[in-house]
Amino acid sequence: MSRDEVHDSEMTGRMIERSMKAGSVSRVIGDGAYDSLRLYSYLERRGIEPVIRPRRNARTDRGPPSRRSSAMTMRDLGYDIRRRVVGYGKRWMAETAIS
Repeated sequence: MSRDEVHDSEMTGRMIERSMKAGSVSRVIGDGAYDSLRLYSYLERRGIEPVIRPRRNARTDRGPPSRRSSAMTMRDLGYDIRRRVVGYGKRWMAETAIS
């Protein structure tokens, strides 16, 4: 969690590093606020699977392979099918628990 005045995407690296001290992190599930080339690159370097909702206008011709793949899947399957395929729908459970 981050404070209201700090955007979640700015704190993601620190949140992941702290979580890795407590246990392994194999996947990060996030909404469109986490859709950044920098975060995808960070996750790939650490071998963490990103399950992040790409923006509607996400490009499929640049950026880390996992983001290109995510954007293509969203374009080809649509939001609802992609959500079920990648497990994005589980994000709400974590948010509910934290709330």
